[in-house]
Amino acid sequence: MAFFMLISCSSLNQIVEINNSTHALHRMKLSQNLDSNSSRKSGNILVNQFFKTKINFIFEEKSKLNPNVSVDFQMSVPFSTGQLDSVMILNLDNEKIRIVSSKNDSLQVAIRRFTVPVNLWTSIANSQDIQFRLYVGKEEIEIKPDLSETGKLKEFFNRALHNYEESVPAVPEGQKKW
Repeated sequence: MAFFMLISCSSLNQIVEINNSTHALHRMKLSQNLDSNSSRKSGNILVNQFFKTKINFIFEEKSKLNPNVSVDFQMSVPFSTGQLDSVMILNLDNEKIRIVSSKNDSLQVAIRRFTVPVNLWTSIANSQDIQFRLYVGKEEIEIKPDLSETGKLKEFFNRALHNYEESVPAVPEGQKKW
């Protein structure tokens, strides 16, 4: 039983690459179960709720077209009201960046997909402190990867940058790639 549990969890916090030459597809995925918390005031008492959020970081490149990275957030919503908002705040070393969702969610399990612009990949790869903030209704949810999760996230974006640089043609001197 323990062996099967170990196998089922083995892909978490590991970068998995898939190359399909038949369809000219290169894909890389990092899945993490991160601790999340929500703090709200109930009268004079501050109520904290803690839960897990599954996050999938997906790098995808199809037939040498511009590659992209998307982030999927999946959580069982502990709140009785409200849906997962379409805005994510990405906090990189105390610089807050607003990203709007590109996918809707379902009722019981909240799912949102955000596309991370290429110009943020280097910032994420070089940040020491990475945090995410989402909203369910009026509830603010903070997601902060620990040190090893942050390390894997930075490795993922470094590899995405490397793949990007290999797939995009050279830029003439004096011009910028992004």
